[in-house]
Amino acid sequence: SRRQQNRYADTTLQYPDAKVAAALCKGGPIHYCVKANSGISEDWILEYVVPFIAGVYDRCVALVLGRALLWRVFHEEEVRVVPNDVVTRVKSAYRDLGARSSVPDGENPVDKVPLVVTGHDAQVHIDMLIDDDNNPAA
Repeated sequence: SRRQQNRYADTTLQYPDAKVAAALCKGGPIHYCVKANSGISEDWILEYVVPFIAGVYDRCVALVLGRALLWRVFHEEEVRVVPNDVVTRVKSAYRDLGARSSVPDGENPVDKVPLVVTGHDAQVHIDMLIDDDNNPAA
């Protein structure tokens, strides 16, 4: 049987949990932002970057993983750990975007933006670190 005090005795403290999660992120927590001028949509990521993940997992999960993988595909050094068939599929689809993408050649269409986790007690604030011009601080 449930008691009245059980209703108010929630042991989940979101801020400490978020701080621990942030501390466990190698290099700190980050968010992958697809550049607005890249021509890349969420549906494009699901179709070309993570089609198999999108078929199994929730759309939100697939998009988080898809943006991270997309960044890695276009990163000069990190691309080495991505299977060749994935790199070929993604880069071919990206080339097919043509004029819809105005990201300069050789530039990653995804920004890796640091996150700052702050808060107090039950309030959690996760903000992107941006520069004075509201651009991601990479």
